[in-house]
Amino acid sequence: MERSQTPQDVLTTSIPTLDDIQLNSLVVRGRVFDLQSSPSCHGMYIVITSLIISNLAHGKQVVLIDTLNKFPFHLLKSHPHFKLEFKSNIRHYTCDTFAKLYSVISKANFDRNSLIVINEFHSLLELYKLELSMSYEETILKNHVENNATLINNKLKGVKDSISKIPTSSDLLKVSPVSKYESHVNLLFRNLNNICTSSNASVYLLGYLETKYRPYKIPNNTDASQLSYREKGRVVLSPSVAHKSCTTKFLFYLDWYHKTPHFFRNYPIDNTRQITINQAMLKLINVVKVEAKSESFSPIYFDIDDEFYYDQEDEFTGEYKVRDLSETVIESCPVITSSPNIDASVIHVTSNDLGNTSSSNDTEAIASEIIEESEEEIAISCASATSSKNDIASG
Repeated sequence: MERSQTPQDVLTTSIPTLDDIQLNSLVVRGRVFDLQSSPSCHGMYIVITSLIISNLAHGKQVVLIDTLNKFPFHLLKSHPHFKLEFKSNIRHYTCDTFAKLYSVISKANFDRNSLIVINEFHSLLELYKLELSMSYEETILKNHVENNATLINNKLKGVKDSISKIPTSSDLLKVSPVSKYESHVNLLFRNLNNICTSSNASVYLLGYLETKYRPYKIPNNTDASQLSYREKGRVVLSPSVAHKSCTTKFLFYLDWYHKTPHFFRNYPIDNTRQITINQAMLKLINVVKVEAKSESFSPIYFDIDDEFYYDQEDEFTGEYKVRDLSETVIESCPVITSSPNIDASVIHVTSNDLGNTSSSNDTEAIASEIIEESEEEIAISCASATSSKNDIASG
């Protein structure tokens, strides 16, 4: 019997250090990966483009699902290893609502060994949570307004029109919008994990780090008269939690080249406590930090190759290549469970140094509820699926 192909046989990020962690590490488990980036960093799309090209090069299918914004197809088409025949193995969907996304994930048939990319996944979930909450509030408010209007009319005209009541069986009185949102997301991830298991697929969820305000910690010797210190803080970028079953995160941001192992190998420094960097060596490069369920790895530095990395400019051929700027072996350390999750990967925006599935109690009634939110959306979703390759073919 022919051995089933594994991601290790096909996929590559073009960064050997990252490949060792993602594809060969025993710590990184599961086939649904959570990729989050700072807004100004392009490293996430550099990595996902390499993964897409490597899957297509082996004749495997790639599924690109756009949500609130379009995937940067120009990066894919401009990749030196992209071939026109790859287009036949690319399926494209546009799902700008949660209902459309759920419809595609639950109804589409994906080929074995597919690579599924959902663009701006986290923003879509956040929008859906807000829409559910707003829908609840609007329905209840509308009921109050109508009842008030009826009571006023009864008093003015001396009639006794009955007021409308929300049925006792309605979810508005029994289930909070947050609980309903979580049950819908649970079911979505159940389907994603089922696809990975049944079709040997890999799923990559693309999104952006959340902007949050974090107050500074109060020194131990601060008395009650200095509590206004709490008002001082800073803006940080922090990873969001897509789902409890998605335990592997790839966090992308920018940092300085002179922090990389590549710099210290090529420019040895005796006194590392006091380093003076020549202006010509100041360069921002891409960084990815991998966080698994039980471990957090050291940052991995990488960049697109250019003349900066050569002694002579004419040594640079102009060929597209992702340069790994990290050590061959990346150290890992256990995550301290007593620390808040949000502090594990905080990236400071204000400084230059940017330093399981759901339970079996879920029923198909929930699935029907999600899809029935808008029958038009399902029709649009199916239409976008049938015209899948338009964005790429037009190029």
